Amino acid sequence: MADTDLAVDRLGRADLDAAHGLSDAAGWTTRRSDWRRMIELDAVDAFAGRLDGRLVTTATLVRYGSRVGWIGMMLVHPEHRRRGHGTRMLRACLDAADDAGVATVGLDANAEGEPLYDAHGFVPVADVTRWRGSVAGPDRPDRIASVADPDPFAALDRRASGVDRRFLLSSLLEDDGTVGLLRRGPDGAVVGYALALRRPPGVTVGPLVAEDPETAEALLRAAGQRTDGGPIAVNAVGNPRATARYRALGLDHRRSLTRMTYREPVRPLVDERIWGFPAFAYG
Repeated sequence: MADTDLAVDRLGRADLDAAHGLSDAAGWTTRRSDWRRMIELDAVDAFAGRLDGRLVTTATLVRYGSRVGWIGMMLVHPEHRRRGHGTRMLRACLDAADDAGVATVGLDANAEGEPLYDAHGFVPVADVTRWRGSVAGPDRPDRIASVADPDPFAALDRRASGVDRRFLLSSLLEDDGTVGLLRRGPDGAVVGYALALRRPPGVTVGPLVAEDPETAEALLRAAGQRTDGGPIAVNAVGNPRATARYRALGLDHRRSLTRMTYREPVRPLVDERIWGFPAFAYG
C-alpha cells in the first residue's frame, strides 16, 4: 500500500498502545491516561490514520459545546512525515468541527507545525509559554484545601474560560496522582483553583485559575509541595501577568508556541484569570 492510501477512521481502545508509542517516539510526556481520555470521552473526536492497518498518525478534536473545538495530538510517525498525512488529519478535525457546528477552532502550534496551519487558514492570536522549575511551598497552606471534584470551582472556571469544561476537569481529577487545590477568600468565596497533574519527575499545574496574582502564586506553591522534590511545569497563554510572575519566581522558560484559530482571529480559552492550562491538546 502506498503512503497516499492513508485510511482515516476513529481511534479506539485497541489503538491505545500504538498511540502511546507514537507520542513516546515524538518525545512527548503524554501518559496512557491522556490517550484513554481522548478515546473514551464523548466530547472528543479522536482520529487514526492507518497504512496497511498500522497506526501512523493521529489527531483529536475536543469539543467544548458548540463554542470552541480544540485540535491536538497531531502526530505522524517519523518514517511517514512530509507526505501529506498531517493535512489529512487536520482536515478530519475541521470537518468534525463543522459537522458539530463548532463556532471557533483553535490549536497550539510549535514552530514546525505553524506553517502547515498557516497554509490552511489558521491565524496567530496569542503567545504560549511553558515554564519549569522548583517553587518552595508556604510553611502552612493559606486558605487552600484539597478537592476531589470540580463542583466547588466549576462556576469560576466557566467564567474564566468562557466554556463548560466540567467533563474534562472531572476526568483529570480521576487520574492517578492528580491533586485538586481550592482557595477561598476571607469571605469564603472561591477565588482560585489548580490541578496538580502527576507528570514524572514532577507535576504539571493546570488548569490554574485565579482571581489575582497572589492567589495564583499561593496555589502554585501549594502544588509545589506535592512534587516530592521534583520540578513543576506550568503553561501560560496570553497573560502577561503570568509570565512576569513565573519569571520572578525563578522558573525557567522552556518552550514557546503560538495559539492559532481557524480563519477568525479570536482568543479562545484566554483570560487574565487563567494562569495555566493542563496540556496543549486541551487548550
